[in-house]
Amino acid sequence: MEIAFSTLLIVFFLMPGAICVNTVFSDPRGKYTLSSPFEFIYKSLLPAVLFHSTAILLTIAIFKLNLSLLNQILESEGYRIFLQKQFILLSIFYILIVFFISYLFSIMLRSVIFRFRLDLMYDIFKFHNDFFYIIYGDRPLNKKSRILHTIVSLELKSCPNKIFEGRLLDYNYSKDGLNYIIIRVDTIILNGKRQKKIDSYYKTYFDFENIQNISFSYVIEKTDT
Repeated sequence: MEIAFSTLLIVFFLMPGAICVNTVFSDPRGKYTLSSPFEFIYKSLLPAVLFHSTAILLTIAIFKLNLSLLNQILESEGYRIFLQKQFILLSIFYILIVFFISYLFSIMLRSVIFRFRLDLMYDIFKFHNDFFYIIYGDRPLNKKSRILHTIVSLELKSCPNKIFEGRLLDYNYSKDGLNYIIIRVDTIILNGKRQKKIDSYYKTYFDFENIQNISFSYVIEKTDT
């Protein structure tokens, strides 16, 4: 019984941190799997301590708890019923506030990671799906250039020796790769020869499972800053 209760306490303590890790990396670009339970504990521990500490301080401030009187209240027979009601109220409030803080902080952290590209600076924030970086070209050459467009060249399993080229318009991530991409095809190469240059651009959907080979290139613009 004690082991089960201790396990529940540990799970409850780590849960806000686990929510943070899962929320930040819930996107298919993120880390869907952790290598071991120890990695899960390691990544959840620090945010869990932060969230529980914040929730404790908020609970004390909102309910104006005087911790120095806690032992007296616990030992007082006259306050036992009152204490039970207060304990239930405090417990409910604490559970709600600690999970709300963890989720809100996680959403904010995720926005900050995208805004300042912290995944490029710190491995702990790096997204698992490499296609996120391939498509965006997010390994910047230097601060004086930026990528305007991503150009895709691909060969289909159903159409060997036929290469489609064009500008990337849309895409959808899977767990470890892509589900599909949509490109604006402007060139078709057949048997190594540029067979067709399409004047009227058209959007073409490509299922990633049907792609035999794919490569990406980038149109880069130099900037003054």
